[in-house]
Amino acid sequence: MKSFTVATIAAALVSSAAALPKEPPFAKVNLVAINRPVSGERSEKRVTVDLATLSHQANLPITGLAIESVSITAPQAPDHPAIGVADITCQRYNDQFGVQRGSAAFTSSVNASISTNSVDFGWVLCYANPTPV
Repeated sequence: MKSFTVATIAAALVSSAAALPKEPPFAKVNLVAINRPVSGERSEKRVTVDLATLSHQANLPITGLAIESVSITAPQAPDHPAIGVADITCQRYNDQFGVQRGSAAFTSSVNASISTNSVDFGWVLCYANPTPV
């Protein structure tokens, strides 16, 4: 009987933890998914990804990526400068674990050229560059 009680309590704790609301992301990076294949239809699509989160976009063919802007909704510490678009670096990965690089790191001033033919968006990780305090 004792193991039944422990198992029941554990199951209740796990289910109530899963029901807690997830913290909303406080920083987002706005990317432009560029698709300019050698042959075929050319397009650009705006994609928003969370900062510091490996993000995926399904069914989106691309040949390149560009950082357009960053939006931060977290309170700003008075003794630290605000993060701007120039402080962001992103990189595309071929896998959902962020192990197989799919592009060089890119910034707002240097776009990522990924392929001359359309490839899947893959996974992208954007992060704020560390700055000395």
